[in-house]
Parts: sequence; C-alpha cells; structure tokens
Amino acid sequence: MTDSIPNPDRAPLPMDLATLIRCAADDSLSLEQADALRAHLADNPQDQARIDFERGLRDATAKAMNTGAAPAELRQSIETMFAEQQTADTVGPPETKSHSYWSQPRRVGAIAALILFAFSVVLIIQRPNQSNGWSAGLSQRVVSWIQTEHNKCCDSDKYREKKLNVVTVADAQERSRIDLGAAPTHIQIENAGYKFVGYGSCHIPGGGASGQIIYAPINGVGEPVSLFVQQDNGQLDSVATNNDCIEGIIADRSKADPGDQLYIWRRDGLIYYLITCTQNKAKPCLTSLGAPDNRISL
Repeated sequence: MTDSIPNPDRAPLPMDLATLIRCAADDSLSLEQADALRAHLADNPQDQARIDFERGLRDATAKAMNTGAAPAELRQSIETMFAEQQTADTVGPPETKSHSYWSQPRRVGAIAALILFAFSVVLIIQRPNQSNGWSAGLSQRVVSWIQTEHNKCCDSDKYREKKLNVVTVADAQERSRIDLGAAPTHIQIENAGYKFVGYGSCHIPGGGASGQIIYAPINGVGEPVSLFVQQDNGQLDSVATNNDCIEGIIADRSKADPGDQLYIWRRDGLIYYLITCTQNKAKPCLTSLGAPDNRISL
C-alpha cells in the first residue's frame, strides 16, 4: 500500500492518521474531523481502502461473535500445538526481546504455532454466519448507529446542514442514484405532513453504500423523522422478505417516553430504515413511502 503524503498547503490532521481512520470506520468523527479526513482523502485516495478494511473487520467480527464456538477438532489441534511447545523454563523480557532468543530452533516452532493460531482465528472470523446474516451484534450496531445519527441531526442544525447538504428533491434523487446505484422510490412525503429538508451520504454498519434523508413537520409542530437508505446486499435475507416491515422500539433510558420507533423494509435492491418519535407519526410516513403492511418484530 502506498504511504500517505502530507500536503504542506493543508492544515495538519486533528489526530494521528491511524486514529482518524479508526474513528471514520466507527462513524464517530466530529464535523471538523470529517472535514479534515475529506481533505486528506482528496490528496491520498488510497487511504479510503484502509477505512473500508476497518469497517469490514468490524462487521466480520460482529458476525463471528454471534456464531457458536469454534469446531472442537480445530480447538483441540490448536491446544495440542501449544502444549507441545510448552517448556518448564518459561521466560519473559528482556530475554524475549533479544533477536538471538527467537533464532533458537524451539522458538521457531513456537512462532510457527502462533502464526497458525492467528491464521485459524482469521478463518473463524471470515467463516460465513450460516444461521443468521442479520446477527444480533450487527443489528444492535445498526440500530444504535441510526438512532445516534438521527438525534445528532435533530439536536444540531450545524451538524445537519453540514452532513445533509443536498437540499432539493431533484438533487437528492440524482445524488442518491450516484451513491446507492438507485434512487429511493419515494423521497417526498408531503401527503404525510412532512417536507424534505436534506439528503447526505452516510455509512450504516453492515456494508453497502447508504444515505440519510431528514424530514420536518410541515406545520412546524413535532419532531423530524429520518429515512436511512442502504444498498441491499442480503443483510436481511434470514429475517425478512420483500413483503415484511420490521418494527421495534428503540429504548432511551434518559427519557421518560418509550423511545423512538424504527421500521425496516426492503425493495428493489435497497433497505429502508425509518425512525420516528411515535407510532402515530410513523403510520402516514410508512404509507407515503410504500412500506409493506405486514409487520414483524425487531
């Protein structure tokens, strides 16, 4: 991989590059950090691959954590390898920091066993989750991320305007088509009492390009609602068909009300996530957006 080259004409990064990349993979950048990263990627586009790798690693780990234990025979073979390498004269630093220590034949065997163990762990992590593509770990990350992003856009005009910077419906249709490969079937939901405010790209966990649309009540009374849209790569294959709409309540212990309502459905290669403050507000929005009538629990 080509090393990044700092641009002397740009301001220095707000943190070291490795930390910035990890924060980007976690979608936890501040507005200033996001601006700095965009400027850096403009000069070093190859670093986008590092962010994509970090996101893929998190998704793979979430899936692996939701699977059962490693096969018994694999576990036994690894334990046997380490047992064969164990000696009575276990040592630590400074001996283990010496190059000559690791050059001894028995140490080479230990290194080989360690490498094989690491390779085995990678295989376990990369093993597809046969039981449920929409794993518990991934679903929790998605739900938490969507609620956080929705709340940040509701609570901060500056954050919303910076992130959702496409402010006309026509431009949102074109931009979403570029981002997602297809524009959402419905973008305007004025017949539900909400007006389009803005669209912007985002990074919903689980892979696939994604974007967010936020709507505000036309009469100015009530809370905004957000529609997140993500490329459908089969994330919901094991839990929902194109005729289902998953619904659930996102509990917020800091508030007295029950929590935000979340609805998830899929259509024509896209997954839709609608988040609202109450069930009553959701119904007209779901109808306007063409969500399936068949409800199943989150």
